[in-house]
Amino acid sequence: WSLYPEVIFSIGLPIWYLFFGGTRSWLGAAITYLILAVFSWAATPLGPSTPTFVILRYFFLGIVLSHVVAFLKAHSSRAMEFVLPCAFLLGCVLLLAFGRWQPHFLTAALSYYSRIGISFHQDFVIVLLFIPIVASSAISFFFSFKPLVFLGLVSYGIYILHIPLMFVSFGDTFVMQSGSLMLDKVRVAPGLEQFGIVSTFISVVIIAWICHILIERPGIALGRRLAGRLAGVG
Repeated sequence: WSLYPEVIFSIGLPIWYLFFGGTRSWLGAAITYLILAVFSWAATPLGPSTPTFVILRYFFLGIVLSHVVAFLKAHSSRAMEFVLPCAFLLGCVLLLAFGRWQPHFLTAALSYYSRIGISFHQDFVIVLLFIPIVASSAISFFFSFKPLVFLGLVSYGIYILHIPLMFVSFGDTFVMQSGSLMLDKVRVAPGLEQFGIVSTFISVVIIAWICHILIERPGIALGRRLAGRLAGVG
């Protein structure tokens, strides 16, 4: 499903960092992101970029955003505490541009936006959502609730596991349509839609939590130890 771009990301970037020293400035990361973004847009001008380029360019976009957040925290103001929540709300609204539910009074605007922003829609929404979550005291307070923090910790496992486990649980009652997992209501058993999806999602969360404890935590710890050794050698 998505293992190929994940493997490219997990193997390619560490090698790049090891031999070329990584990107230590936001400017280098911004230039790299722009090159990847333009290249992936040119390769798929009528639709979203391929997963490999998306993951790579988001990595460098993340570096740039970390510098932006550090700057905003160092120069916080009352105006930013107003602007950042507004940006977050705009990001939430723009998520509807490719959603199946759209309020009637926004349908036309979101339809137009989806036609002109299909290649960089995710990038723009990430910027609008990530910066306020990290830099706005009000929004970061909301996202510091323990259930949300827990879902954040296991989110990668949920992302990787939810589609395979849905197919294992429901078989041919689920189909892929335009890259999204959809329930085939013609073949689904009565009551399965509500109970089955909820129970399977809970199972996905539990398995993702186990994977986080057994795989992700040891991997992160190992990576930090290796990074510390490399920094000491440097």
